[in-house]
Amino acid sequence: SLPALSSEVVHRIVEILKHFNTRTCQLVLGARAMQ
Repeated sequence: SLPALSSEVVHRIVEILKHFNTRTCQLVLGARAMQ
């Protein structure tokens, strides 16, 4: 069950990184638009 668990963890980390990256891009674009 360890490989399945590790793949689940990797998948969640990837999802979190995608979400964080999207938020960061939105903040950067928003900051540029305000200037």
